[in-house]
Amino acid sequence: ASYGQRERVVTTYGENGLVAKEIVYNDRNKPVRIRKYEYNADGTKKKQYNYLPNGKLCSIKEYNYKFEE
Repeated sequence: ASYGQRERVVTTYGENGLVAKEIVYNDRNKPVRIRKYEYNADGTKKKQYNYLPNGKLCSIKEYNYKFEE
């Protein structure tokens, strides 16, 4: 069927109130990816670590911001 749950995301928040970790589950309730986040002092994202379900690091996404006045 083309309806129903396609994925589910379980989010864990850190003491700072920002997202610390996300676990993405498929429609069969199996984890398919895990994301962990690092933040700058101002609360903007610094890095996103992407893991396979077995815990192996597969990629890192680094955020860069350009602020114009």
